[in-house]
Amino acid sequence: MMWGARLFPLVLIAALLGSGVVALAVKEARDYDARIEQLAAQGRNAVSVFVQAGGGEAPEPGDGIERNSCEGLNDMRGVEVAGLQNDAGESQNLAQLGALTQVRPVSATLLPQLFEYDLVIGGALAEGAGLDPDAELEILTESNMLLSAVVNDHIGPRVPSSLAIFPVLSPEIRYGIFCSVVLDQKADAEQMRSIIESSMVAKGGDVTSQALFTEQFSARKDFLNRTERFAAPAAGVFGGLILAIMTFMRSSELAAYRLSGTSPRSLGMMLSLEAGLIAGTFLTSAALGVALFFDQLLAPVATLSWATMGAAVWIVLAWILALPVLRRKPSDMAKDR
Repeated sequence: MMWGARLFPLVLIAALLGSGVVALAVKEARDYDARIEQLAAQGRNAVSVFVQAGGGEAPEPGDGIERNSCEGLNDMRGVEVAGLQNDAGESQNLAQLGALTQVRPVSATLLPQLFEYDLVIGGALAEGAGLDPDAELEILTESNMLLSAVVNDHIGPRVPSSLAIFPVLSPEIRYGIFCSVVLDQKADAEQMRSIIESSMVAKGGDVTSQALFTEQFSARKDFLNRTERFAAPAAGVFGGLILAIMTFMRSSELAAYRLSGTSPRSLGMMLSLEAGLIAGTFLTSAALGVALFFDQLLAPVATLSWATMGAAVWIVLAWILALPVLRRKPSDMAKDR
């Protein structure tokens, strides 16, 4: 009875629904990552920390954020990169890059390529000069110094402008105008800002911070509140309804069991076992999908939990809807064809 030709399509549907739930979760994760990547390029979770003097005035020269406290944020959980910046230095006329090229000294922790090269060239500046992305070259400065340089067209919100070259900040500079911090995209920026402000050592005023980009609609909240997360329970409702319909269609077959002496309770247990095996196929298919695409899912455990809920809904709904069949008289059931 349980695995006859009539129920084989249900087994197949259960396997397809289980894999479909995981496939939908993978698609949602990819869409979310793409949206976050787009917002990150605009400055999402990028924070500028600076000193605000009394009366809203600018700090005096030599005041600002202490360098070690800023660069030390790189060891903080939830921080991708952090480094000190000062105002743009004097512009230079560089043969390879053009006249009046902005020079913006930064911490090497902010642009790690500065640990290997003398200069980092912003992507917009490199494009204007006809340089390829990730190009490596030597720059001759106005003081006839030959410096190694590399193009970085993925600077993003780490620096105010990519129309500049970035040398490493002199070791003698202990305080800077502001500290640029890029947080992990999964971090809570508002909560992290207060932690970062309290971690700063500053001189000449109070430490404050400002987000470089404000989302009109929270991508994180939109993802958590998406209706698609109910796909697995919805699949359980669909499967339970289909199984209940097939149970009604098999009334004459079930009547043979009742007429042979099978009690309603025993028949109910058989139908429950049948529903459990089919729902188990759904859950097994989903579990295999989670294992296969584990690294591509944002919350694999949650996906598996939703699939478990869907399987439970499948079983409970199928059993509840089968109760009217179990309460019918075997003679009435036998008349159904």
